[in-house]
Amino acid sequence: MERANIQNRLLDFVRDQNLPLALYQGICHQLLAEHPRVAPGRVIVGADSHTVTAGALGCFATGVGSSDFLTALTTGRLWFRVPATIAVRLRGRVPAYIQGKDVMLALARILGDDGAVYRCLEFHDETENGLTMDSRLTISNMSVELGAKAGIFVPDQITEAYVRAKHAEWNPIVPDGGAVYERTVTLDLTDLEPLVALPHGFECIVPARQLADVPVTQVFIGSCTGGRLEDIASAAVVLKRHPIKPYMKMIVIPASNSVAQAAMAEGYIQACMASGAVVANSSCGPCAAIDKGIVGDGEVCLSTASRNFQGRMGALGSDVYVCSSLTATASAVHGRITDPREVLS
Repeated sequence: MERANIQNRLLDFVRDQNLPLALYQGICHQLLAEHPRVAPGRVIVGADSHTVTAGALGCFATGVGSSDFLTALTTGRLWFRVPATIAVRLRGRVPAYIQGKDVMLALARILGDDGAVYRCLEFHDETENGLTMDSRLTISNMSVELGAKAGIFVPDQITEAYVRAKHAEWNPIVPDGGAVYERTVTLDLTDLEPLVALPHGFECIVPARQLADVPVTQVFIGSCTGGRLEDIASAAVVLKRHPIKPYMKMIVIPASNSVAQAAMAEGYIQACMASGAVVANSSCGPCAAIDKGIVGDGEVCLSTASRNFQGRMGALGSDVYVCSSLTATASAVHGRITDPREVLS
């Protein structure tokens, strides 16, 4: 009821001020990434920590508190302390079973969950085949889980293709030759394994294959971290060949209506539903225990969201593991945490 009242006050305000409103179109962070206003070189602020998602498009995007956000709305200005920068160089060839979530969990193992506090993570995609924009959005999104103020991908051809496709301004800003970094981290993705973060944080991250004896009661594919087209496509690829294990709860929630429509056009939604997954309307869903898939005591949920704090998705007595959409779907098939290579071979 509290959330409903807040929403009604918002609707009254925007109606009174004659403001544009994207009601029930999806999660704000995904909608930002899809909007032409978000482009390289821009400064983006939002009243939520996962505003950093937009950094995948080569802009400075960060979450701020309510007072700062009000200041930005009323004056168009905001004060920032320029953060030190950690360069993250991604190299090698990206295996088919590796997604953005695995990359970020690998980085978390190196830096720790507080290793980038008030730093900017500057990602250089130097891989042979290039990370997809969906994977980049996931990586930038989770920069804040390491304490980062922003997570920015250096704009390249992949960025340009995405930006031009949504008819946004292409005015990239890239680091100069004399850029000074506090630290440089190099990640070779060639031999990276699918990873899983154990409850209740990012203190312990291990390969999925080491958790094969952990039973799962629910799988959630969605949120601003793991509900993009790539995630739903990955689930569909697996579920077309392998049914969900009986009594397994699998919740699939596209991050935006645009994602949902594209997934339907490709037959991904139909494949998930045919296998027994519940597909809901675009929203945050059980992330932050909002609705549609909240877990109860004793449940073990494998989630593509960004956080697995105790009680994050429901009961304090539940366990939430964080992984990629491929790992999550493979686990829904077997009823236990599963390395996706078991179902992709």
